[in-house]
Amino acid sequence: MRTLPLLSEMPEEMTSDFLSGLLIGAEVAAGAAGLPLASEITIVGRGDLAERHGLALAQAGLTARQAPDDVVALGHLQIARSAGLVS
Repeated sequence: MRTLPLLSEMPEEMTSDFLSGLLIGAEVAAGAAGLPLASEITIVGRGDLAERHGLALAQAGLTARQAPDDVVALGHLQIARSAGLVS
């Protein structure tokens, strides 16, 4: 991967996107192993990365939906309430 820009086979500014794609592909391949094709995956994450994961999941024959942007903050708030840290 590091040699692609050195050998002028890929513009240097594309290497981070290329590496991101490789990692997402590996995550999807590992996570999708054994799932039925009709499975729906919920993606929790930053918009641009969630979109990339959704595209990869679609290529694997899976359906994806993105969780609301505030879902993590709401979860943390619920944990804090349950622990009596906030009211």
